Amino acid sequence: MGERTNQGYKIIESIFVGKTEFVLGENPNGGSKYVTWKCKNGDDYYWGKYMDDFYAAKLDLYSRVSDEISYLQSIDALPPVPAQGDTEKPLNKPMIKKKHRHEPER
Repeated sequence: MGERTNQGYKIIESIFVGKTEFVLGENPNGGSKYVTWKCKNGDDYYWGKYMDDFYAAKLDLYSRVSDEISYLQSIDALPPVPAQGDTEKPLNKPMIKKKHRHEPER
């Protein structure tokens, strides 16, 4: 995915929780330099929180992600936390199926 902008803010970080994306935008020339939004479908930005401090914006982004995870876990809408040792599996990426010796090439 290429560079994204919304309302003059360049999206500099994004985190998915389930189907919802949380983003951090930056606009050095804007009224507020930073914003965090919820985003659906890659271009539907809403519930913006505007601020001037970069670290406050990062903290807000992570706080929103944490709140969403807690909420979805409370309604059993997220899978359980991986067992210890399983943490190296990438999130939001399909697992690659391993070939078996007797499986034909396709």
